[in-house]
Amino acid sequence: MWNDPELYDLENADDPAFDLGFWSELVRAAAPRRMLELACGTGRLTIPLARLGIAGELVALDSSRPFLERLLD
Repeated sequence: MWNDPELYDLENADDPAFDLGFWSELVRAAAPRRMLELACGTGRLTIPLARLGIAGELVALDSSRPFLERLLD
């Protein structure tokens, strides 16, 4: 599952934003100019955090090329 982006997204399909509130509040409070998300997976948090428009630059890294490709789709 951890090598297949489709299965990974299905694993989180019931509540993909279960921790988004926590991370959104943290980003709002810290108001970083730049942000680095390690092990970003398919972008479940990356995309919503980028849409907050708080960080001027957001870099997302993952060791899985298929996951990064899905993030960019």
